[in-house]
Amino acid sequence: MAQTLEKVIYWFRQDLRLHDNPALTQAHAMSQTVLHVTHGLTDEETQWGFKRHSLNRQQFRRQGIDGLRQALQNHGQTLVVFETYSAITATANTIADSTDTSNATSTIASIIALAHQHNIKHIFCEALETPEEEQQVQSLLAAGLVVNRYIQSCLYEDNQLPFSIEDTPDMFTAFRQAVENSNPYRKNIQPLSPLAHALKATPTRVIKPMSTQATEVILGAVPTSHRSSFPFDQPKWFGDEYAALQHVSSYFSSQLPQTYKLTRNELTGLNYSTHFSPWLAHGALSPRTIWQALQKHELKHGANDSTYWIGFELLWREHFRLMARKYGAALFRKNGLKKPAQTNQSRRPQELHASHSSAHTNANFQRWQTGETDQLFINAAMRELFTTGFLSNRLRQIVASYAIHNLRIDWRAGAAWFEHCLIDYDVHSNQGNWAYIAGVGTDPRGGRQFNIDKQMKTYDPDGSYQKRWQA
Repeated sequence: MAQTLEKVIYWFRQDLRLHDNPALTQAHAMSQTVLHVTHGLTDEETQWGFKRHSLNRQQFRRQGIDGLRQALQNHGQTLVVFETYSAITATANTIADSTDTSNATSTIASIIALAHQHNIKHIFCEALETPEEEQQVQSLLAAGLVVNRYIQSCLYEDNQLPFSIEDTPDMFTAFRQAVENSNPYRKNIQPLSPLAHALKATPTRVIKPMSTQATEVILGAVPTSHRSSFPFDQPKWFGDEYAALQHVSSYFSSQLPQTYKLTRNELTGLNYSTHFSPWLAHGALSPRTIWQALQKHELKHGANDSTYWIGFELLWREHFRLMARKYGAALFRKNGLKKPAQTNQSRRPQELHASHSSAHTNANFQRWQTGETDQLFINAAMRELFTTGFLSNRLRQIVASYAIHNLRIDWRAGAAWFEHCLIDYDVHSNQGNWAYIAGVGTDPRGGRQFNIDKQMKTYDPDGSYQKRWQA
């Protein structure tokens, strides 16, 4: 697309930032005027009987939107906010099992109406190749709009990888080795430097949003517990781009990266992990920005196993995103990447796999959700998750394993509850991790079942975490 367009719409999806945003950069480079739009989150019901998005999630995204609006205003730009995200009452898991693509989300209907009102033909946005997000784009295309999508929010460009998306190794270790050093012509592939924003100082012409289609309702503040490991009611933990970049700068200016591997499995606190994930999930922060800051830290303070492990975790995130692109809807189905026969063939007697999702009961699921199981350790974690919208990575794996392998809960229900609760919910990592633990993803060992008593003795030997989250 070489011509200069008069007007285009830029749709912020999971990329609530101006920095390192290739799609936004292209929109401003190719057009005279850009109308920026985004959306909030709704409280629609899921198939599992609860609201899709908690107040914690809604508020954290709202913080990101408010910050984005202010950043755009600082450059003479405006932001149209559609308060409702989706009119579909099912999660991505059910969309994957359905052939009905007639439902257009209310956000999409609003974008179409806005485009028609202002005679706009081109939409620019981030490409998200997961079922529901792809369905949204198809609705725009069906309305006669041209959708210019860009893969972003990843470490690597497709042409940097030593394999095609279809040939991406299913096993993480094979993927990591291929990226790091297995290809003699691509040793130590480095992500590109993050892009600076390219917004014009002032718009050529301001397009006024339609008042009937846009709203600026601000949710009431959701107070987070003083026990929270991510207290996003405090300005330094807000969900916007400014807070994200400040945190990156502060974290890598400290000595915390030097001990990350030693502390990453701790259960609670403000410094045991990088805490980048909420901003990454909403796109207020790009992984390439983190990678660049990590490289600068290593040059100044030295590289060790801990600093390497921060990059290692970013590679895990990258792999989950590539798996979602490779397998699409399959990752959202009950049997995941496994054929039905495979999920019934355990390598070991204790392997339960997703075949036990047929034993799912609402009673067990509700006990798990509300922290009323027979395991006090699990109950504490579930209370923290619901109350604060955040949970350590170690505890996420433990409670997921307990749900699937001890309570025989349908893994997709567990994934949906995490979507409801987590302020750092990311569809790629969430679905990939749950499928992995259930044994229907890419785990070569056929699923992960944790010994809860052993985990408790290892990570909460004095019971302090359980006491912290007593009812």
